[in-house]
Amino acid sequence: MSVTSTRGVDLDHACRLLGIFPLPASLLLVPDAEQVQAEILDGLMLGDSSIDLPGGWRFLTLLLRGEAESALAALAPEADLVSLYNAFVLTADPARFERMSRALDPTTGLQPLVTAVAYVHGLVDDPEDVDPEGVELDRAATVLPAPAIAVIEMVRATYRLEQGDVEAALSLLTAARDRVADVSPVFAAQLTLQRADLMRAVAPEQAAAELRVTLESSREVRLPGLIADLWLGLGLCLHELGQQRPDRLLEAVRAYQEALA
Repeated sequence: MSVTSTRGVDLDHACRLLGIFPLPASLLLVPDAEQVQAEILDGLMLGDSSIDLPGGWRFLTLLLRGEAESALAALAPEADLVSLYNAFVLTADPARFERMSRALDPTTGLQPLVTAVAYVHGLVDDPEDVDPEGVELDRAATVLPAPAIAVIEMVRATYRLEQGDVEAALSLLTAARDRVADVSPVFAAQLTLQRADLMRAVAPEQAAAELRVTLESSREVRLPGLIADLWLGLGLCLHELGQQRPDRLLEAVRAYQEALA
């Protein structure tokens, strides 16, 4: 079987849950929308991991329950791009990575995402290997939806951070967050949290302000632990500010209490 294009795949739909749930679920594409009601999709977009999904989506329910082997067994046969990609995400199989890399038509723009996943799995040393001077990512951005590009940027931020380039990592996280702010608020909130963690030592006031805005706009979030993590991040930023402004220490304690609530 040769997967050479995204013909017949609704990429806007397939990529909509990217970045929302914990790894490896955050890297998965999703099957045909016709199998799932709109309200169920809305719940998933808010991070609801308790939904019992039907049919070809059951693999996601199993994975979110921690049943990785059962999730892999529940995947559709690898007869299309989405199922082949998802099997690669769940198995970290080098053979599947090579198969996709050989078969993908460059016009799909999907190779940077596949390479990003390979980097997460430790199969490549550099997630930018396919991106000479930004050409591949520019091409991908004309084809792939915002969540897919944001995942690529998030992974590349991790790589830049490992290289000691904090400024580049922050720039990539900012681009990723801004890209998905309107289409995937839960993903954007997590990117804001990652940014705040990097900014805390150098710009704690700005980081705290961004976290406050994110908390205000995240009242309907259902992703377990995210709100607590945002409060904890805010508390850490306020604690940093408290080194010069003791009044912020009381605010930090309140934020920690909210994180534990």
